[in-house]
Amino acid sequence: MAILDASRSLAAAPPQKDDCSEDAVALLEHPVQRKTSRSRTTLERPTIDRTGWQPSELRRVVVRLADGEIVQLGTAPNRESAMTLARSVIAELRQPTGTWPLITSRVVHPEAVVSVDVLRI
Repeated sequence: MAILDASRSLAAAPPQKDDCSEDAVALLEHPVQRKTSRSRTTLERPTIDRTGWQPSELRRVVVRLADGEIVQLGTAPNRESAMTLARSVIAELRQPTGTWPLITSRVVHPEAVVSVDVLRI
């Protein structure tokens, strides 16, 4: 059983910024400015200063199954909370009580779990 923390893995690809979703959130906070000329109205994207923004600490905990499927267990506000959730799932898989563990809304065979991953959102 392995715990993978994507923020510390040397082989992990650097996270890609999704400018579209960031811009969508920013546009909710900063309305679009309209410029009107004689013939038409145009929309102008506001300039957003992102210098004071901090990266998200949110983490997602997922289970990877042998068939390649990824099942999300939950989210956590920070790495420590996510690791606590991941370790509780691992403990349940290592010390079975005679029944297969319930992961989200599924009962999964313990040997079908390849890893429990903590991913940065």
